[in-house]
Amino acid sequence: MDPAKLLSLVPWVLLCMLAGAAGAGSDIYQWEEGQGSAFGDRPPPEADARKLDLSRDHLERLEIHYHRREGLFSEAAERRAERGIRSIFRHYRQDFGLDVRGTVQVNIHLIKKHTDLQEWIRSRIGDMGPVRGVFILDTNEVAIWNHGDEEQVLATLFHETSHVILHQLAPETPIWLHEGLAQYFETLDPDNPDARPGPLPAAAQRIRQWVDDGTLMTLSDYLNIPETRWRQMAHDQDAVPYTLAWAIVHFLMSHPTGERTLRRALHDLEKTGTRPTLERLHQLYPGGLRHMEQRFFHWAQEEL
Repeated sequence: MDPAKLLSLVPWVLLCMLAGAAGAGSDIYQWEEGQGSAFGDRPPPEADARKLDLSRDHLERLEIHYHRREGLFSEAAERRAERGIRSIFRHYRQDFGLDVRGTVQVNIHLIKKHTDLQEWIRSRIGDMGPVRGVFILDTNEVAIWNHGDEEQVLATLFHETSHVILHQLAPETPIWLHEGLAQYFETLDPDNPDARPGPLPAAAQRIRQWVDDGTLMTLSDYLNIPETRWRQMAHDQDAVPYTLAWAIVHFLMSHPTGERTLRRALHDLEKTGTRPTLERLHQLYPGGLRHMEQRFFHWAQEEL
């Protein structure tokens, strides 16, 4: 092997070895020594050392970059934001088994004035109206209105970040599943990032109302809506597209059978581009679509 190439591998090999040491409870530091870098858990007192992030998430190549930090967003909130984003990444990697290709990036813009956010959006994709956040897939960007309520800002950030991460892992994901998963992660608790997200209150209330009114749409009817029609309904402020997208994902994640079905559907999307059509869900869900419909209605009526 070319000696230059061999030398270029040394830092990576060292990091992998040191990552094991870090897992055993030691912090690992990097500092300049001679003409290069040194690594270890006991840097010299006079060295300008920095602690390395050797977490599993870091080694799986997730990068989070802030490009704008306007308005009040405390250091504690920024740490919670990072924990939440890394938790979303872990859920996609571990719960759903999606593989990393290259480096997954999230580029964040926190914008204080809503008018500035609208102008930012307009300069990139045109006018969208009064939204609190937006994602741009081509550049892995999310822009958030940092209006001062940190909990709401974090919820919006997690929603938009889910879109950006999922697109990089499984770009063929249909719009209803993209939105359902994004809403699912809105309620993620960054202080307990390994816990499952809870219900989305407004969507849950709407589902219960539709059950009481006898107007809850069947899964067959919903999943047969063409994407162009779905987008038009969402643009017209129809509550059905987003609400049922969240409900289906939350329902599937509420029990092991549904979670396995969703994991397999996302795995199919990533590996072969097979979309979760009605026919495919009928094949994936034990007992078929009819049983899935029955379980979904029971969940909406009794468990939500």
